[in-house]
Amino acid sequence: MLSYRSVVALVAVASCIGSLRSGSPSDGSVGNFTLIKIGGSGFISGVSSLSSANLLLARTDQYGCYKNVNAGQWVQLFTTNGMPTGAVLDANGAAIGNSSGECIPDPSDANTIWAETNGDVYVSTDQGDTWSSTCYPRQKAYLSQGQVQSLKSMGHTIAVDPINSNVVYMSTPSSGLMRTIDKGSNCETIKSVSTAKPYGNSGGGHLIVFDASGGTRNVDGQRRTANIYVSTYGSGVYRSTDGGQTWILTSSGPITHMYMAADPFGNVWFVDNASGASYGNGWKYNGKEWSTIAAVTGVVGYAVAVDGKSCPTADTCHIVFIVGGGPGSGTIFTTNGGSSWNAATGKKTFVSTGDVTWLAAFMTGFNLYPSGAAFDASGHVFTGAEGVFYTTPPTSGTAITFTSLTAGIEESLSSSIVTSSGTSGSVLVGVWDINCFRLVSPYASFPTTANRGCYGTDGNALQHTYNLDWASSNSSFIVALTDNQQGYVGGKYKNHSGTSVDGGRTWASLAAPSAVSSRGLIGGCVAASSTKNFVWAPTDGAGGAVQPFFTTDGGLTWTQIVVAGSVSGWPWRNYLPSKICAADRVNANTFFLYNWNLGDGRGDAIVRCAGGGATCTIVSRPGFGPSQQFNPVLKTVPGHADAIFMSYGDPVVSKTQGGLFYSTNGGSTVHGVPGFAAVRGFGFGAAFAGHAFPAIVVAGFYKGTYGIWRSIDWDGSRTWHQIGSYPNNLGVTIEDIDGDKLLADLFYISTNSGVFCVTSTANCLGGR
Repeated sequence: MLSYRSVVALVAVASCIGSLRSGSPSDGSVGNFTLIKIGGSGFISGVSSLSSANLLLARTDQYGCYKNVNAGQWVQLFTTNGMPTGAVLDANGAAIGNSSGECIPDPSDANTIWAETNGDVYVSTDQGDTWSSTCYPRQKAYLSQGQVQSLKSMGHTIAVDPINSNVVYMSTPSSGLMRTIDKGSNCETIKSVSTAKPYGNSGGGHLIVFDASGGTRNVDGQRRTANIYVSTYGSGVYRSTDGGQTWILTSSGPITHMYMAADPFGNVWFVDNASGASYGNGWKYNGKEWSTIAAVTGVVGYAVAVDGKSCPTADTCHIVFIVGGGPGSGTIFTTNGGSSWNAATGKKTFVSTGDVTWLAAFMTGFNLYPSGAAFDASGHVFTGAEGVFYTTPPTSGTAITFTSLTAGIEESLSSSIVTSSGTSGSVLVGVWDINCFRLVSPYASFPTTANRGCYGTDGNALQHTYNLDWASSNSSFIVALTDNQQGYVGGKYKNHSGTSVDGGRTWASLAAPSAVSSRGLIGGCVAASSTKNFVWAPTDGAGGAVQPFFTTDGGLTWTQIVVAGSVSGWPWRNYLPSKICAADRVNANTFFLYNWNLGDGRGDAIVRCAGGGATCTIVSRPGFGPSQQFNPVLKTVPGHADAIFMSYGDPVVSKTQGGLFYSTNGGSTVHGVPGFAAVRGFGFGAAFAGHAFPAIVVAGFYKGTYGIWRSIDWDGSRTWHQIGSYPNNLGVTIEDIDGDKLLADLFYISTNSGVFCVTSTANCLGGR
């Protein structure tokens, strides 16, 4: 590991591409944010292309849309200064989650991009630098986990007429098909196309493609493509041959959908959702009738694409189906318009372009669970997964090679971030999908191996790490709460939690309490007082009815904590960063718990546990609320006994609810920090010179202004200064904050789309 002394001279002159001055702090200090390189590690839910301009677009299931020109580095297009208010920020100015439902180029104008995010549709005419709102009626912005998982990989739900950029069709999940004929100024509902049937507790929406083989039509003085196909989930595929004036439902075809594409000769290629689990079978429509594709039946089809550069005739056209689902993943490909098919679904190799080497190694073992398909001008077909990959489909044999093109995409949903005095110079990040990472300064390069950090007996499976902590008595000891994520898709949750004695370099397994059911393994909180004494508060998916557990032998045995009168109110939902347990950083074998609703009619409670968890007592009823179940965070102060801070609130719900609170007597008396509301997270770092109390960084509203705030003088005047608004002008949702415990002025922020470090110096690349 590098020392700070060895790089201090470089820090003064280093330039940081990801570093950006953000905000205008009132004291003149600056928060310089650096996006730490991880590379992918979050799901890319779709890809699209404009091969004539060497333009690729990738949409994500967490935040934003990325563009790539000439196979370069990906660039995030959703920024707070480029999107209109309400797109990446809510009406209060707070950052909100931004899963992108669609992101496509205009086929006749490389500068125009259409995108859907948070239930709205936006258009850019400068290739994503700035965006404008459209007439699209706002849909329900926040879908359930099941809805997002069900709908995010379908495509394409927006389509632009290839010969008339003013004509655009847009799908609503449940409210019908929309059309604009003036590039988004006015919208109308196409009433002759039915509303989509439910899927995933929401409408399954519509897919749209234009078929150029039918020529054009003059409609109300406009030239439009004559043939248009719209798949309505639950009803089937509609066809118009007069530029969208009339529509006919085709017969004997698929009634569900995942992906649809058209070749230049009047053929429509299709993947249904017959499985009901975001994959299905292959179909072809030749303009008269539907037929199934035997080669893409029962093999888990995800998407289909037509190679526009290799489709000279109907009998020589190149079409590829992307198939997935583990060992059977790969491509099914034709070079003769479908007369015969080659399946490259056997041996797969993933290679790196020299950027994110760990990702290629991980995918080789994990296999491909793809999303979307799009050809570039070179005959490469791209697909999304835990990054972006491309292949040149082979014409014979079963071996296939996928190459990563992921640099620039930082899509890690990082629910927990931890550094301690024993791990200074590195940071542990708990990530959804790809378990967790130990990131080592100077943070200027991607992790190099597939050993991603935390313990996992099923290393090549998707895993969620929800919570990390270091032991009060040994700051090099780390505990991680991790599951295998498979319960989302009908499987059984498995425990992959672990402990590390060397700051996250190596790991051993941590057994879950035997009384915790499979569903109880999704999320929750873990805290460590020593290398043997932990508390585990599971999420049970039923409103927090399972009381926490403690161990004094490193997890060999667990005992359920008893809090008199408690029947509910423990960690509520796995997708909320409910960090409701913490170990006192001075008093041994002492823990604090927050319960948001004991169930006795008196609301919430702060609980203090002595004896390692054996004796737990309600010390106060702070009366937080409403919304106290949203994102409650309880942390103890390093170096200070019985000192706790708490926050709760969600800026999306309200900028006035929730706040920041503290206690100096173990929770018996709780004080509000004046001015704060809707706090999303906070963390402690090293004390600044002249101070004995750790510096504090908070994300939330302070005196009505959303931002990231810092106090270095909590042991004095307790002043707050804004060090930024949004990291690098990205409206990401902040999940957790922690600070280096030895070096002042260095904090880490984990978000729903990447990890940032922030300092007042030039950048964070100095290392330690």
